[in-house]
Amino acid sequence: MRKLHTPMQSISTLKWSKFYKIPAYWNLLYCVPYEESHWYAETLEILQKITHFNSPTPFRIAIYNNAPYYNEKLVEGIMPFDWMNTIFPDYIDLYKIGKEFAYLQHKYVANSRYVEPVLNFIYDWCNASDLSLRQDGSKIIDNRLGHDYVIELSTPQQSLLRYLDVPRKIENICEDLKFLLDANLVFEFNQTYTSLVDPLDDAMIFEKLNIIPALY
Repeated sequence: MRKLHTPMQSISTLKWSKFYKIPAYWNLLYCVPYEESHWYAETLEILQKITHFNSPTPFRIAIYNNAPYYNEKLVEGIMPFDWMNTIFPDYIDLYKIGKEFAYLQHKYVANSRYVEPVLNFIYDWCNASDLSLRQDGSKIIDNRLGHDYVIELSTPQQSLLRYLDVPRKIENICEDLKFLLDANLVFEFNQTYTSLVDPLDDAMIFEKLNIIPALY
């Protein structure tokens, strides 16, 4: 996809957008050229951890004129969007407007056993209410989709969780971090970790003041 951002950046954006009460609308693209079927299981695993954030809108990938893929071999076997036939008159050349990857329809059928669980999960997520992951004193109240847990944290675990309000590079996993990972309270990407729990305050202030919570 030639995207320059990482899952860590995307999740941090969703978390802090929620904190500042900024509506975050985002898409989840599927049937991407050259995709691997196991990506869907990995995507689902991530989505299950972040249902206290705004849900995505799923879209099957498409191509438009002047898009990066347009002049590549991938455009072989493409066709106009089906819906365009219903809104444009016959004299309009739909091929000059936008196209779908026609061959991906066959790819979608082949990958449907992997795609459908993701789409079904997003549907349930979109129709759920009162989803949250918040801290109340030493307790984490986990009301994410399919969850109804209360997790008790030790003082070091609380400090570490707050330390990870912003992404941090950590090379050695301590027992407290392992506990937070096992409870799906922390997200990891390339040895960088961040808390998934709703922040208690603006962690950026602590960053600017160079304040690190006790113990970590």
